[in-house]
Amino acid sequence: MKYRLWFAMLCLLLASACTAPTPAATPEPTAGPAAEPTALMRSQSTDVFCPTENEAAREAYNSAQNLDKQKKFAEAEVLYRKAIELDSRYCDAMDNLGLIMRRQNKLDEAIDWYKKSLEIMPENTVAMQNMANAYRLQGQNDQAMAWFEKLIRTDADNPEGYFGMGTLHFELGNPEKALTALLEAEKLYKQASSPYVMDAQLYIGLSYFTLQDCGKAMPYLAQVYSEFSTQGGINYAMGLCYLTATTPDAKLAREYITKAQQAGFTVPEDVLKTLETAP
Repeated sequence: MKYRLWFAMLCLLLASACTAPTPAATPEPTAGPAAEPTALMRSQSTDVFCPTENEAAREAYNSAQNLDKQKKFAEAEVLYRKAIELDSRYCDAMDNLGLIMRRQNKLDEAIDWYKKSLEIMPENTVAMQNMANAYRLQGQNDQAMAWFEKLIRTDADNPEGYFGMGTLHFELGNPEKALTALLEAEKLYKQASSPYVMDAQLYIGLSYFTLQDCGKAMPYLAQVYSEFSTQGGINYAMGLCYLTATTPDAKLAREYITKAQQAGFTVPEDVLKTLETAP
């Protein structure tokens, strides 16, 4: 393949794809310097693992959840802390407080709360998932991967462990390992009729593209294109696949690559030169 960009452009592909909206949820707001890549780092709130018998703690927790839904995070934080003061084993409040800390980019404190939650309820898969993503945001990829693996061991039918592992492998430049995990995530999302299946399919398509297998990449990218059509990465991948096909389609290649540029994607000069001379 004469285009040296298949692997060199992986980071740019990732940057464009990571900011894509997830199909079934409003992206989490963040208080940090930049928005999180929500398609990669979904976290969950919870109220199911260790409900309290303390009525006052429950009332504080329920009020905190309502404020949380209204994006009144500072007020919610106060009430989650109150719930924990009233019941020191209230791991559900700890999980949600950890998520509040993460939104404020206080990752060390978020991790501390997830650890406390897991001390109380070791099988708490929500805390495991959130822990993995907090470590990932810190750049501690080995720790993040270990927690995704623990999530899978604890709940093999939970697609989030496979999705997190797969996208992390993709981010680290391991598309073969990414595919193994992402294909399992896709299967489990389908079984659950989850709209998050589109996130998995996006990254499956990009993984095949990174492996220079447009024959397998294009069906995946095409089926999710309407959801992610404003993102540079998917437009670039589809454009390059049309450009490098056995029978190239220069018109479609130009169309998609132009959209990639309009989305802020930096297209390599060798691709642009080829497009200029393509019939």
